[in-house]
Amino acid sequence: MSSHLYPILLEVLCWVSFLAIITPYTIYPLWVFGWSRLLGEKRTEPVSNDALPSVTVVVAAYNAQSSIEGRIRNLLDTDYPSDRLSVLVVSDGSNDETPNRARSIGDSRVEVLTLLDRNGKTKAIERAMREVRSEVVVFTDVSASFDRATLPKLGRHFSDQEVGIVSGELQIVDATGAHAEGLYWFLEAATRRAEAGLGILTGVSGAVYGMRTKIFVPPSRPTINDDMVLPLLAKAASGCRFVQDPLAVARIPVAIGKGSDLRRRQRISRGIWQAFPLLFPALAKIGLGTVTGFMLHKVIRWFCPLFMLTLAISSLLLIQERVYWLLVLGQGIFYGLAIIGLQMGKPRWGIFGRIINLAATFVSMNVGVVVGFIQWLQAPNNVLWEPSERHVHHSGLASSESYVSPSAQGRKSSS
Repeated sequence: MSSHLYPILLEVLCWVSFLAIITPYTIYPLWVFGWSRLLGEKRTEPVSNDALPSVTVVVAAYNAQSSIEGRIRNLLDTDYPSDRLSVLVVSDGSNDETPNRARSIGDSRVEVLTLLDRNGKTKAIERAMREVRSEVVVFTDVSASFDRATLPKLGRHFSDQEVGIVSGELQIVDATGAHAEGLYWFLEAATRRAEAGLGILTGVSGAVYGMRTKIFVPPSRPTINDDMVLPLLAKAASGCRFVQDPLAVARIPVAIGKGSDLRRRQRISRGIWQAFPLLFPALAKIGLGTVTGFMLHKVIRWFCPLFMLTLAISSLLLIQERVYWLLVLGQGIFYGLAIIGLQMGKPRWGIFGRIINLAATFVSMNVGVVVGFIQWLQAPNNVLWEPSERHVHHSGLASSESYVSPSAQGRKSSS
């Protein structure tokens, strides 16, 4: 290779890596924000209770005896017409009292499906769908709580026959009821809202989303990430419209325990690699907007650890030039802040603390991608996982202004 060509290729590699890293977090969000503002959003008008469709809420649960009763009551006490609401609890091989406690509710609208073997959340959902007879199915988690208006807000959008999938808004809260989302999740949620305004579907929150029952497509391969795979398969098969309603709120307590966030990211990463054979044939049937959004928002992120490595190596090899010396310095400072954040948890130091938390989240997420990839190579079809521990309490309903402080003991479930 020519001695003149070598530094040019290094520079190209360096800046391509840099652009690839920042695109999903800055360039793409700004692009969707701009287009969403320019084109506006088709709004759904309020509908009467008589126009709301019949709904079945599916709750997949594993060893959730401490929280399943509260979750069911939370769903039954919403403002949805009682004659059009049912709850289907599917116990995914639970070896505790989860099925019995769900049945103890004693309400004719509650059905409990007990699976003897544990096959993972997605398989549990797939089995539950054989029992669903309502027009719309809503998926949620045991650890989530709905506002009274959440189900009606989701259901109203199905009065538009073009709409097939509706996502709500997930809020993460601490034990005091205060929002516990970091800067990363705030930006991610804002990006999803902007995408939804353009009809771009890159995934939904597994704690609060619904679809028309008739468009559900069971995945042909094992997958963990049901909240990404199931909506995309349904959209590809039906060509339906996707909307997100920020007023359809689900709240979930922040995960507790050391390393819980990293374990969650490993699980998501493992599911990403499982999903590749399922998603790319589906994306070929979906519009250009969703394909572009999926590539720029999701796929580039999955390869971000590789780009971080190539950026570090190429900038170090070019360090004699001032611009690359500054780039190496910037990386060093960023990773130093990430180490501080990972060691100290979430320091509350104002804007400086937010920057530290953002750096720590970014590094933790990419470490999770690498570890999840290795786990996938070792067991590509493994769909079982131990979820993060959370203090869950469903004593009544959360309102738009408050959240019931969690007081129950932490538990593990597959929801």
